[in-house]
Amino acid sequence: PPVHYPDPYADVVAAAIRVRPGDRVLDMGCGAGGYGLSAAARGAGEVVLTDIDPAAVSCALGNAARNGIRHADGRVGSLFSPVRGERFDVIITTLPQLPAPVPILAARYGGPDGLRYLRRLAGRAGAYLKPGGRLYMLITDWAWPPRVERLFGRHGFAFHRVARVERAFQPAEYDAYAPGLFAYLDGRARRGLARYRRNGTWCYLGVSFFEATMNGGELRR
Repeated sequence: PPVHYPDPYADVVAAAIRVRPGDRVLDMGCGAGGYGLSAAARGAGEVVLTDIDPAAVSCALGNAARNGIRHADGRVGSLFSPVRGERFDVIITTLPQLPAPVPILAARYGGPDGLRYLRRLAGRAGAYLKPGGRLYMLITDWAWPPRVERLFGRHGFAFHRVARVERAFQPAEYDAYAPGLFAYLDGRARRGLARYRRNGTWCYLGVSFFEATMNGGELRR
């Protein structure tokens, strides 16, 4: 506590990341470090774990030590600021992307349309990837993957979905962040800017994991 606990679908997402022996990997917004440390366990030569929260970086490095991973480097900062001027074979990130009409929990809030940080990522990620590098992003249906794909396409990225799961939720979960937030999200879905589905008293949110490469690069798995 209070570091974000790995999501229940984290194993599915981690398994979809292509890691080659010796790859240099950036886990941006690492939380407890699960994705970056999974890459390290599967042959990455170096893993850089970054987060805006010092407690998260400390937790991730502790998890590296517990699992015998010695080639992990932890740094505190937002987006690319801790790795300015560096390049990576693999970048993994799960940026805040929940749309909301007012600021909410920083770990969730992505601005009124959910794309605040994804826009910054799209404009800057290419400068931090080595030739043939892969960018992996978790995108929820609140941010709406077709919109995100168009955004990254304008910056020269080709998208390929490598995993998808659904997460059950109750509307009250969102209203706990801010009163009326679920009505705001539901309104966006009705306008075709997001998507979720209902089944009885439960709702389900799609969560997709994408591999993106520059200029339509190699996408085979």
